[in-house]
Amino acid sequence: MTKPPIWVWICMAGLAIASLIGISYRYKVEKSNRAVGIVVEAQTVADLNPSISIQEKWQLLKEAGVTGVVINEEYLGEWYGNKVTTNQVSGITSIDSRNVLPGELARIEDSLKAYGISYGRAAEGGFLVTASESSLKRLSLGLPTNQLPPPELELDIVSRFSNSELLTKEAMAWLVSTAKSQGSEYFLPLGDAVPGAAKHIDDFIEILSANQVKYLEAEFTKTVGESGVKAKHPEMVIRLHAAQSAELIRMGKAAVVERYAKAARERNMRMLLVRPMDVSDGIEGFAGLVSSIKNAVIKDGGGVKSPRPFDNPGRPSWIPILIAVFLAPILFWVGTALFSGGLGKLAGLAGALAGLLPAHPSFIGLGALAGSIGVLLVGYMWLLSQEKIKPLIGYLVVSVSSIVAGLQVAGLMVGQQYMIQAAIFPGVKAQTFLPIFIIAYLCLAKFTPIKDFLKTPVQWGTAFGTLFVLIALQFMMSRTGNDNPAGVSGLELQFRDLLDALLPARPRTKEFMIGHPALVVGLGLLAGSVEKPKWRGIGLAFLAFSVIGQTSVTNTMCHLHTPVELSLMRVVIGHVFGGILGLLGLGLIKSLLPRLFEGKTGSV
Repeated sequence: MTKPPIWVWICMAGLAIASLIGISYRYKVEKSNRAVGIVVEAQTVADLNPSISIQEKWQLLKEAGVTGVVINEEYLGEWYGNKVTTNQVSGITSIDSRNVLPGELARIEDSLKAYGISYGRAAEGGFLVTASESSLKRLSLGLPTNQLPPPELELDIVSRFSNSELLTKEAMAWLVSTAKSQGSEYFLPLGDAVPGAAKHIDDFIEILSANQVKYLEAEFTKTVGESGVKAKHPEMVIRLHAAQSAELIRMGKAAVVERYAKAARERNMRMLLVRPMDVSDGIEGFAGLVSSIKNAVIKDGGGVKSPRPFDNPGRPSWIPILIAVFLAPILFWVGTALFSGGLGKLAGLAGALAGLLPAHPSFIGLGALAGSIGVLLVGYMWLLSQEKIKPLIGYLVVSVSSIVAGLQVAGLMVGQQYMIQAAIFPGVKAQTFLPIFIIAYLCLAKFTPIKDFLKTPVQWGTAFGTLFVLIALQFMMSRTGNDNPAGVSGLELQFRDLLDALLPARPRTKEFMIGHPALVVGLGLLAGSVEKPKWRGIGLAFLAFSVIGQTSVTNTMCHLHTPVELSLMRVVIGHVFGGILGLLGLGLIKSLLPRLFEGKTGSV
């Protein structure tokens, strides 16, 4: 393996500095926006403890830390049999509204106008309309006035409207503007689609923007039309975390509080929709839960008050160009070092071109992906070029390479669209697994010629070892990506909670318990086995396996919606504890196999 020349390390240093400059703009925005809103549903509050007045309940929740209330739109169908009755004859539906108050009658008339439904006034005081009875039942009357909290409490109002085939541009404008006049500064879709999707989605987005109503994006949900909102107006999007009562009732209070606090701390959720764990706890129990969540958010450095969207970081356009200037030579060298002859020159040219991609805004994601793979390889390629292994230096070089690989991703992909996940780092699986296969190939080639290896008869140990590795990689793949199907076991969740309680930031398990210890053990075996070729092979195998941890380090920095300060802290803590576990494992091997370490230095 060719040793990286000095200019590669100079470019690595320049790449790290340029990336940190880019990251600093994102860091300033994250640091200046720590306000977290806590909202509850109006209907939930109304249903709890009916014997207590609604004013008392809102006062109690306000004191506990609630900053706002979520109110669903009201439909005319909800008044059937109570306030209104209908009768349909020959295509004309009469609405008998003799039990409706004057203000409520005006709401019906405004709704009919907004939805473009022809109507006339009946002699008895109701309406004669051309719409069917089923359509009228789905007619929205806007937010119910009886659910509005006392204005003196100054609670934020989150309005919720559903998508419907009845919606017109005029109806959407009426709904939003009326809610705005009632004090609504936030909007959260009701159902699985944004109002207006798909025919009038652009109109709805512009209506929200014109009324300066902020859009709340619920985490872990797939809402039709939401991508359009985030893409066109990222400056009005706030991310929200919520949990259903059916989930919460199976959790302890401490776990529920930690769930909400972690959403704000680790994923930049700026709005928390809290529901009761158990309605039998009453309004006092619900207020106690809210208070605990508020205290946890404040303890983590947040402030509980009306949230706002993230500002545009305003990173200068020259920073991606500067990063590309340092990245291109590095990827050129990686390409030429991986292959020989004409193929190496071709690979070097391809690497240089990939390194230049970030200079153009349209290709920043692809350039970041190429850098996340190529820069990480530099540390291992340097390690495999060494005549003598010095474990500490080897551990630092490999670790720094993976960190720089992640920094260039974070430095390139700076903007509101990344912070709200309107745009994400592309090719997560490629970034995670391609370096593993490349380094495994290089380690195998270092141990024995590939042609000779392919001619070697398969042994049971090799077969089972390969099967184990494939199963492990498949498990990793199922848990890799922005959305993955694999759940986390209860035991692992408890272990994570313990780490969260003990450490300022929880390191990722595959880093500090798998990858980093494997790197330390591999380096120790290679440095101490001069006369035992088979142990040298095992050392190289550990080295190849350790790439799991280093790709995870880079991937940690690719979580662009996670506060960058937390990601860096998580990486550093993972390296420290992973190194300690690796030393303990290496010490155990030394005590069990003392003859392995009779030599002092080893050749890779």
